Amino acid sequence: MYCIRCGGRKSTLFGKCYYCKTRTVKDTPTEWSDKDYGLQNDEWFKLTYEERRKIEEESFIPFLRETDPDFSEEAYQHRLEKEQKWIEDDKKLKEKNAKEHEEYLRKQQIEWDRRAKYTPRCPICGSPRIKKISAVTKAGGVALFGPLGMRKAMKQWHCEDCGSDF
Repeated sequence: MYCIRCGGRKSTLFGKCYYCKTRTVKDTPTEWSDKDYGLQNDEWFKLTYEERRKIEEESFIPFLRETDPDFSEEAYQHRLEKEQKWIEDDKKLKEKNAKEHEEYLRKQQIEWDRRAKYTPRCPICGSPRIKKISAVTKAGGVALFGPLGMRKAMKQWHCEDCGSDF
């Protein structure tokens, strides 16, 4: 689909041009489809803006100028300005999102560094993989081994890497 007034190739809603808001939308003619390098609509919109403009300037716009009396150079220029503004707005939005994401990652890194600084570690091997020895484990050791189980009951932490209690 394309607009005979501004030359815009865009999906339309209710037959209205996405750019100039007029009801001048038509199916792409077969004469131009051959000049369109055989691109289907979905392939057309996968191209970069610059690639689409180049193809359009070489084939489609001259075709419209020659064959369609309703084509308006003013509407065409307005469409290009509108597209350029959308591209600039999109670029600004992407830059803003990138900056916000960088700031988020920076804050996360600060938080991770802060947490790592205060994480208890094993005094023997330096591993942060330690767990608290529960009161049940301490009482079980004393109940099973009597005075020999008191050794573990005096400790608070157990290292999962080297197995030491401290």
